[in-house]
Amino acid sequence: MKKILASIILLASFSIAHQIQEVYQMKNFTPNPASISKYDPKYLNLKVSNYDFATTLNRAKDLISQQKLKLFAILDHSQAATEFDQSLPPTSVVVFGNPAVGTAKMAQYPNLAIELPMKVLIYERDNKVFVGFVNPSFFAKAIGLDAKDPFIQNTQKAYENFTNHIVH
Repeated sequence: MKKILASIILLASFSIAHQIQEVYQMKNFTPNPASISKYDPKYLNLKVSNYDFATTLNRAKDLISQQKLKLFAILDHSQAATEFDQSLPPTSVVVFGNPAVGTAKMAQYPNLAIELPMKVLIYERDNKVFVGFVNPSFFAKAIGLDAKDPFIQNTQKAYENFTNHIVH
């Protein structure tokens, strides 16, 4: 019994040590670009836009319209902040997608609905505009899909193409 208890304690300590190591590694992330807060590029893909905030947001809306995608919402965090006597530099999340593509996959994998429709973050800090999205390969396993699943790979490409278009 003592050997089993000792084994459990030893395994738990290895697990905790691994988690602590991951936290320390996250503290050492170098932000890219340097004018934003630290982030994990395996999780969040960020790009700097060549345009101001309003133009970048309009380019996103125009591309959604041109590609005949559905614009579900634009979450204006800056406006919401003012409603509570707070200020926040321009910060919005554009929520959009193609129900003809996502619906069948959500029917098969209901947990995918937490990540769909697609979401793109657009914000301005230090006179620069950033565009970002959560890498689908990061959340794939959590929702029951393999990162190499064609749907995940195609969604990654769609995000890349969309964000490249609106920042360049």
